[in-house]
Amino acid sequence: MITIEKVEDIESQLEEFFKKANVYQRNAESMRKIIDDNEAMFRNKAAKKYLDYMIKKIASDIQRRILKSGNPDFIVNYVDWEAIEKEGVKYYKPAYVSVMAEAGDKAYEHARIEGSFDVFNPLALDWAESNSLEYVTQITAETKDALRVAIAQNMKDKLTRVQIGRKIGELPLGLNEPQIKAYYKMKENLIADGVKSSVVDRKMKSYYNKLYRERCDSIAKTEVSRSVNEGYLNALETQDTFKKVRLSSAADCCPQCAAMAGNEYTIEDAHGVLPVHPRCRCAWVVVYGEKKYRVENPQLDKVNEFEVAHGGEYHETAYAVDSTGKVLLEKEGGRGYVEFTQSEYDRITSAKNVIFTHTHPGNCSFSGGDFSWLADMDPTSEMRIAGKKYNYSVRMTKKTIMPPSRKEIMKIHNDICKQYHDEFMDMLQEKWDGFRDLGMKSADAKEAALEVISELHSKRVNKDFVKMFNLKYKRIKRL
Repeated sequence: MITIEKVEDIESQLEEFFKKANVYQRNAESMRKIIDDNEAMFRNKAAKKYLDYMIKKIASDIQRRILKSGNPDFIVNYVDWEAIEKEGVKYYKPAYVSVMAEAGDKAYEHARIEGSFDVFNPLALDWAESNSLEYVTQITAETKDALRVAIAQNMKDKLTRVQIGRKIGELPLGLNEPQIKAYYKMKENLIADGVKSSVVDRKMKSYYNKLYRERCDSIAKTEVSRSVNEGYLNALETQDTFKKVRLSSAADCCPQCAAMAGNEYTIEDAHGVLPVHPRCRCAWVVVYGEKKYRVENPQLDKVNEFEVAHGGEYHETAYAVDSTGKVLLEKEGGRGYVEFTQSEYDRITSAKNVIFTHTHPGNCSFSGGDFSWLADMDPTSEMRIAGKKYNYSVRMTKKTIMPPSRKEIMKIHNDICKQYHDEFMDMLQEKWDGFRDLGMKSADAKEAALEVISELHSKRVNKDFVKMFNLKYKRIKRL
């Protein structure tokens, strides 16, 4: 008989084989190649394109306004930074998604998984959007600080407010604060050395172009590394097969990365670790000797088999299994409902230790009707949902006291839904627009947006409901 212990021993031997065969090194080099191959694309389509746009927008916004104050902060605030950041997300998000798709396919290759990585899954798209906004905001903040230094420097040079406004396009815009300080320091030194003004202008133009290229390159190298490694982890998460990844550093890495080389992390803990610093070229590689195993359980085996086969279908199907693995019910319904006879209802609610699962289209979690069912079930039983990407579980605890009637449960749940309605309708429109900006057709973009927002909405609503009645709730990655 093959036991888990024997399988783990085989995996341990395979791990040693993979080390000796330099598989980890080859995998790491293939990840670094993706980083190198995508740097030019990211620099031209995201980093440089965004900074070029930002420079034009800053100049036009300030020149269009009448400068009424000599305070650099006041002048900086003439710029519509919110519009700049919104435009920046349009540049960065598609670039992130493109890189993540390639890294995800490579993760599948390393993990010996057939098929291609679906980069339009909710986790990947959420990361691309949130990271785009976060990083664009960071770039904007750095540029603001640099712009304040530039304006203050020009005031120091006795330029009037109107002159600064007219010459704003000639300022070294698009740099960060350390770069802009280095720029003006070099200019001061050249002037102090008695260099002719025409030579100073030529040298400063060349130096500015060098600094600008360096900033674009630094952004591209850093963010390609970030999106490659997040795409790799996301792809492994969608399969839920391996437990760990290993940090592989480049041969010419810094002391900080060298100290971390070879460290292993669970896939969940690995998020956000890389890049360690700007221009970091470290990469994740899957650890082959660390697979996930499940203890045999007839009840869970049947439930998992059902959820894998039917999760996310566009009609609901109900399935109930007792602790021995006996199927108490399997019944197909329509879109959004399953009808039960009184006998079927009694069979499920009266039995102990039952797992009652059913499919939900997309990734929606529990409805008010589901919680009503749970209230009538035995406290030892569990209610589950099989969604497209995730399964959900809820059960009562010793502290749970549910409302006495189905009508009251439904009302409480609906009231919570209404609290978040307007907020999530706005989010739906933003997601829809964002997916269309990625090149998706309008109908496909709407469907993808609905899937993401429905999941987020039900998650928010159920978090409040679960907390209110002390229920035990969890989201489970699909096997």
